[in-house]
Amino acid sequence: IGGAQRPAWYDAGEVRAEENSVFDAEVVRRASGGDRRFEEETFDLFLTDTRRRLDRIASLVADGCDLDAVHKEASTIKGMGGTVGASMMKDAAFRLEKAAAEGDVAGVKSFYRSLEREFERVEAVITRYRRSVSTGGGA
Repeated sequence: IGGAQRPAWYDAGEVRAEENSVFDAEVVRRASGGDRRFEEETFDLFLTDTRRRLDRIASLVADGCDLDAVHKEASTIKGMGGTVGASMMKDAAFRLEKAAAEGDVAGVKSFYRSLEREFERVEAVITRYRRSVSTGGGA
């Protein structure tokens, strides 16, 4: 996960990523009012905090699956995904949040993997977007 070794349960089973819009830059542009510094700070916070929360969920699951804590982390990630226009990631976090609320440990593990993959997609797209904007390429 991130730069760390993935837990043993992570690779069990494939979850296919959906093929839709990964990130809507307009959501952040509207929220920032065109303030690039605000956008950059929003992206930095989103990427750092989401990674930290995903790592925490992985630890929670590996340590016996504290479903209440997983639910809270997934709910926060869901909100952050909406803030930056990552609707597919937001949906993946919702599925994880719901599985945790229902006590579905197998679902939590599966939906965690799905959310992790979706975050990696969003992270890559945001990185390309930031490079494009910083070099004057636009969105």
